[in-house]
Amino acid sequence: MGWEDDRITCDGCDKFMVKTVKESMPDHVMEKFMFMNHSGNRWMFPIVKIHDKVATLVYKRRTCTMGTGVGPFAKGMKHRCDHFCKIDAKSNVEEDAWWD
Repeated sequence: MGWEDDRITCDGCDKFMVKTVKESMPDHVMEKFMFMNHSGNRWMFPIVKIHDKVATLVYKRRTCTMGTGVGPFAKGMKHRCDHFCKIDAKSNVEEDAWWD
């Protein structure tokens, strides 16, 4: 008797997308982030651009278009999702009614 893994990854879902996000803040706010130097903020230090006292970050974010309140899981992490739809599925094609 074998066990079949029915979990999926977000990367193979039609509702998954990677979008470019642009965030701006005053430069003194960015200085506070750098002063605190929390490990959760360090990713932004190399990509921040400061011009005319405005710090701007442009980065890519993994998102789920279902808006379930939980963002997509990390790349390759298997899980169960009620909203999963394979990318190659023809979701825009209407099926014949069962009585036809």
